[in-house]
Amino acid sequence: MKATSTDGRGLITRRHRNLLLVASVLTYLLVTLGGIVCVTDSSRGCPDWPACYGQLLPPMRIDSILEYAHRATAALTSVAIAASAVVGFRKPRSIRWVAWPPLVAIFLLLLVSAFGAMAVLRGLEPGLAALDLGSALGVLALMIAATMVAFAHHKKPTLPCRPSFHDSFARLALWALVGVFIVLVSGVLVATEGSPVRCLSWPLYGGNWPVAEGLAWLQWVRRLLAGVVGILLITMAVHAWHRPRAIRVTSIAVGASFVLETVIGALMALYGSPVSLQVAHTAMAAALWASLVVLTGLASLLPTHNTMS
Repeated sequence: MKATSTDGRGLITRRHRNLLLVASVLTYLLVTLGGIVCVTDSSRGCPDWPACYGQLLPPMRIDSILEYAHRATAALTSVAIAASAVVGFRKPRSIRWVAWPPLVAIFLLLLVSAFGAMAVLRGLEPGLAALDLGSALGVLALMIAATMVAFAHHKKPTLPCRPSFHDSFARLALWALVGVFIVLVSGVLVATEGSPVRCLSWPLYGGNWPVAEGLAWLQWVRRLLAGVVGILLITMAVHAWHRPRAIRVTSIAVGASFVLETVIGALMALYGSPVSLQVAHTAMAAALWASLVVLTGLASLLPTHNTMS
């Protein structure tokens, strides 16, 4: 389906595009903060919910401030996504990849909020924790997808108004995205309490990190899949140089995130897992996911030849 210039510029206003962009940035911050709260055990900094020690403002402690910042970001993100959904449903409903992703994201965000409250009040079982992380990553992917379609549709209304994976590079990016999702979410299932890989992280190929009883096989499968994904990312980086400039630049961001994540993981395996390295590991995992979502979106929207800058 091709969009006309009237549809593109008449339906998706500048304010709507900026609202989607703000919602995407807030969602990225929410995912990153969630990982940081996890690795620092800061969810215990506020033992009640939604208040913190029964107060509107948290006590001046790092763990309480981090947990409260995460809650505040979740509230702002919810408002931004809800506003995006309302505007998108009222105006550009014909452009489904702008109108529908925020609506689906609201449902997933409600799950994330409920899991967050459960984690504070009584903790989460590994299965629910994995569902929590998967939902958060899904919200980020949906909001980035809607934002990219909105901006691409405004800049060049003749572009398809929905992603297409007929091109081999787009399919490669999609497979890499699926692989990264499985690797990130499965870490919650295999890690035990206190393990540095129990949160948003990439597999570590060294160190005696505890693994959940009976799931050592899953950890090896996770490591193998991470290796396969690494090969896919390298292959994408090579082929990206024959693509539009936007894809080349985003591919560099994906590669940098992956390399930094790997280097930090190696440092953790060699020198232990101080909180600073765990936080950096989590931040790079979130950056890898977000940048790969952007790359997949670009690959599915832009022309396959390299004439477009």
